[in-house]
Amino acid sequence: MKLKAVFIILLIALTAGMANAEEEKSLSGTGGVGLLVTTGNSETDSVNANVGLKYEKEHFFGEAKIGVLYSSEKTEIDGKKKDKVSAEKYNYSAKIGYKFNEANYVFINGDYEDDRFSGYDYRTTYSIGYGRK
Repeated sequence: MKLKAVFIILLIALTAGMANAEEEKSLSGTGGVGLLVTTGNSETDSVNANVGLKYEKEHFFGEAKIGVLYSSEKTEIDGKKKDKVSAEKYNYSAKIGYKFNEANYVFINGDYEDDRFSGYDYRTTYSIGYGRK
């Protein structure tokens, strides 16, 4: 449960920081928090949070996204209830670029994913590209 509180506080702090930057129209952002608590035959807690920021000014642009998913369930072992983590996933991505004009641009992109319940330790992707609108 401590991990959930940390993510919620982090999201609130980032959102408050974005609100101060509203006057400068070059920065925008999105964010969300989800919490699911179930009780009955089984007890589970799940939290997810994500934050996205975009920056655009004249020829330069950038994006950054962070996402978190955490889920645990209470299991009874030897008559004692213990929390058992059933999902833990972290996503980070960043993209920066340069616009030559309204139609043509170049960019560099990087993604990182750490899913503690997948068959991989982590996954990274890096790309460089040219785009046309």
